[in-house]
Amino acid sequence: MRMFTVSTVALAAIAVGHAASPVFMIDATPTDPRVLAVIGKYVTDSDFVRLRDIGADSALAAKVSASQRFDDYRSIELVRSQVSRGCAASPERQTIWYYTPAEGPEFRDVLGSVTSAVKLIHTSDCLQAGISPSAQFWGYSGPCAYDLGSSTYQHVDWTQVDRVIIRGEGWLKEGCANGMAGYRKFMDTVTGYLRARNPRIQVYAHLSLRYTAPEIIVEAIPALMADVDGFSLGYPLSGEHVYCTPENLETVLSARSPSPR
Repeated sequence: MRMFTVSTVALAAIAVGHAASPVFMIDATPTDPRVLAVIGKYVTDSDFVRLRDIGADSALAAKVSASQRFDDYRSIELVRSQVSRGCAASPERQTIWYYTPAEGPEFRDVLGSVTSAVKLIHTSDCLQAGISPSAQFWGYSGPCAYDLGSSTYQHVDWTQVDRVIIRGEGWLKEGCANGMAGYRKFMDTVTGYLRARNPRIQVYAHLSLRYTAPEIIVEAIPALMADVDGFSLGYPLSGEHVYCTPENLETVLSARSPSPR
């Protein structure tokens, strides 16, 4: 396996090899202190936690080092603003994550937006470029339905991308026939293409309690570990979020081998 992540501030780059336990990049909605307590109970020194979650809970903040904190920037201007701040005093290169918006000009020209964001991030020698394109970028048209042939991913210069989150969790919505097999085939196709062009790229598979049962996520993690460096784990409380409960999040986080701290 490899590792899991997410993004608002620059994220320190950590080289991670295949490990016995998955690494998570955790993005919750910090309005329920019970959720933050669950994250604090199971977070490890290899995980990443979004800044807004850390800022909402001092006990969680005490367990998550600066190099484990991330955020995403959802416009080119936000990326530009972050790049202009330079790099924190750190011996390691930092990652800035560009999350493509779901509407507006940057959504309609997602290939141009991704290209611009990556080029902008690399104007600084101390920054690495992470991109988190929307599910639609990968050909998503609805639960259980992806058409990679309609995606522009083969037109991205992947030699310039250091990290990427692949949002294929639509395969795992309840009711998808052969959803797990579909997600594995989808990830194998995409990661094979990316690594052939950039062997150093780090790839994270997105999983979400929005509409995926915790038992299915627990099953998906070992099934996908051979293809990815980690897992981006979403706990959204907007729109459809059927399985977003503290108990379900604990089911997922407690399923891996490391004991709670």
